[in-house]
Amino acid sequence: TVNLSAVAAIAQVDAMAATQTFSSITTNLTISRTGPINVIQVNGNILLAGTESILLDGNKDDIFIIRATGRISLGVNTSIRSTANQSNKILFTSLGNMLLNAKNAIGTFINDAAMDIGNGSYNCNFIFKSGNFTTAGSGNIYGTMFDGGGAGNTIKVNGDVEVNGKLTFAPDAEGDVSTCARNPMQGTLP
Repeated sequence: TVNLSAVAAIAQVDAMAATQTFSSITTNLTISRTGPINVIQVNGNILLAGTESILLDGNKDDIFIIRATGRISLGVNTSIRSTANQSNKILFTSLGNMLLNAKNAIGTFINDAAMDIGNGSYNCNFIFKSGNFTTAGSGNIYGTMFDGGGAGNTIKVNGDVEVNGKLTFAPDAEGDVSTCARNPMQGTLP
């Protein structure tokens, strides 16, 4: 479950030493484990298009933390996969905007800026500390959307996106939630 400790953990994650470093990720990439905790530093953007994917190759108990200093953009047929299907042990952080239209993605996405979620299937948690969280197109979100606080944050569920999870807000979060009539909300609102 995502709670306030998740927001506090961001500083701890940012302080961890990188086990692998990339200048950017813009094409198919397999990232293989180097140990039980794998901290992948991307000193730029993660930009995938076409059918490109990131494959995280590890054991079922391995943890993958992918930190991007830029933005993360996943095109319509892209994917983030794992050889061990450990979606609860995969974390993406980004200092820039996130635009996710992936065919499928797993893990937890943490961002300080805007998050736009489009077509695709997301077995993910989304944590945002400032900016807006917007969905469009069609797809499924199986996970939690967590507003970690900040004035004026909004969650907008548009298009034909199904949310099968929970919306959670930090006590100091100030913002709005709006949904389009086409959107089945299977989860819970605060």
